[in-house]
Amino acid sequence: MEEQRYKNITDKYTKSPNIFKNYLLAFVMGAGMGLLGNLEFDLLMRFTNLERTLVMSIISVTFILIASLLTGIGQYKKLGQIFGAGLFVPITGFSNSMVSEAMEFRFEGPVYGVGSRVFSLAGSVITYGVGASFIYGVIYYILTLFGVRM
Repeated sequence: MEEQRYKNITDKYTKSPNIFKNYLLAFVMGAGMGLLGNLEFDLLMRFTNLERTLVMSIISVTFILIASLLTGIGQYKKLGQIFGAGLFVPITGFSNSMVSEAMEFRFEGPVYGVGSRVFSLAGSVITYGVGASFIYGVIYYILTLFGVRM
């Protein structure tokens, strides 16, 4: 098949994305997640005696839990197709990658399936995150030896 004819056929059957709609949906989802996090923050700060740092950790765990549950019941991918990048903020995307990998290999058992494969996609993120935090920690320690305050 000649190249131009092939291009014409693929253009005919390829659906072009509505970029404005995609941007709007991503923005709405991102804003909604921010609103949900802020609401949870305000409620926890108002009705509990928890420290600010603990409240922020609880919010992170809440988003991880929600993303994990949505992945487990098969809805995260569907929402991701609708809302795109607005849903894949780092913490929920990381949770989704770990849970989806565990779900895929759950039939091989808890050790050889879930346990050995849960970090296959997220392993590089963990490895580089731990490595970078170690380097930053060493730099911070050296700077504090010289009296630099941060």
